[in-house]
Amino acid sequence: MKTMKIHHRQLPVIIFLLLLSCSCMARSFKTISVRNGLTDNGIESITQDSEGYMWFATNDGLNRFDGYDLDKYTLKDFGLNFDQFIYAAEDGGGNLWVKSSEGHIYLVDRHFKRLIDKPDSALASIGIPYSDSLDVFVDNVKNLWVETRQTLYHYDWSDNRLSTYSLPAGCHGVASDGIRSFLSLDDGSIIQIGSGNDLQLIQKPDMRPDRIMIDSRGRLWKYGYSSRTIRYYDNQT
Repeated sequence: MKTMKIHHRQLPVIIFLLLLSCSCMARSFKTISVRNGLTDNGIESITQDSEGYMWFATNDGLNRFDGYDLDKYTLKDFGLNFDQFIYAAEDGGGNLWVKSSEGHIYLVDRHFKRLIDKPDSALASIGIPYSDSLDVFVDNVKNLWVETRQTLYHYDWSDNRLSTYSLPAGCHGVASDGIRSFLSLDDGSIIQIGSGNDLQLIQKPDMRPDRIMIDSRGRLWKYGYSSRTIRYYDNQT
């Protein structure tokens, strides 16, 4: 019987390939889909709340996942014939906000496992008036931003402070790390909120608004219809 001889110089390569093979075999994704209870495979937004639950905003309902089972929250309880959610986020006060494809804002009542279609009490408790026409954003540090009729309210949970801003157009998106704050407006412009709470224009109005986010270095990233690419802005340079 012939035996294969391995040169000592080949050993590092063989060991590397064996380790790589084991690593690839060990890393496998588990799947959550309609087959095991997800209401729809089209996912628009994912967030994790302060209790550890995962929330999936789908094209057919809001789903809560506890690691084993999925619970569904539906708009059909309000007599609506659609059930699409596009946004879910929890603020620093433990409020879980969700937005439907029609732009309506709901608050999740986790105790009774239902949606609240008029969260006026939750907003009034922090000094923000309720309106049928409002939008909600939660930033990187869980602070709450609420826009209604070109008035923007910012609630800082770290010191329970409410700030108010008058905007030249409706708010399309918010990006803030607690130090730097940027607003993408419906007219395509981008505004930075200065240290004295003044509004500084950093992009003139454009055809369509961009989506924005802020990274760990404080750089503003924008992407979407008007730019048709990804760009970033660094006010430190």
